[in-house]
Amino acid sequence: MILLLLVDTLQAESPRFTLQINGNQSAGATLYLAIYPADSDDWQAEAHQNLKRVLPDTEQVQWPLDLPAGRYAIKAFVDLNHNGQLDRKNRRTPLEPFAFSLGDGRDKPGISFNKAVFTLDGEHTTARLPLQYPKQRAR
Repeated sequence: MILLLLVDTLQAESPRFTLQINGNQSAGATLYLAIYPADSDDWQAEAHQNLKRVLPDTEQVQWPLDLPAGRYAIKAFVDLNHNGQLDRKNRRTPLEPFAFSLGDGRDKPGISFNKAVFTLDGEHTTARLPLQYPKQRAR
């Protein structure tokens, strides 16, 4: 009985967080995610966590996010050609789908680190990551 109460208390103290990915059009491809604590201040810092997941055949994906409460930023890319890196044109423009987390109070993602910072706590349990697909140019 005491063990059961202890387990219930621990579950109540540690909220379960979720990563919600929107706009998936790449079923079967690998998604690479890098999670940064907010005090990193920019994307050049070392990531707190690096994850690799295979995308399912659904437009919206939800996965558990094993992080303590806090402030974070996430960047990600879909590796369409299986080379383990985000391919770019002219070292700048992504050629593969990519994403930055939606920061607190934002409806649209921004590439700056500060605009991608979000809070995970008892009231904010979901990190949102909208995938962006490169525009196809007419030939």
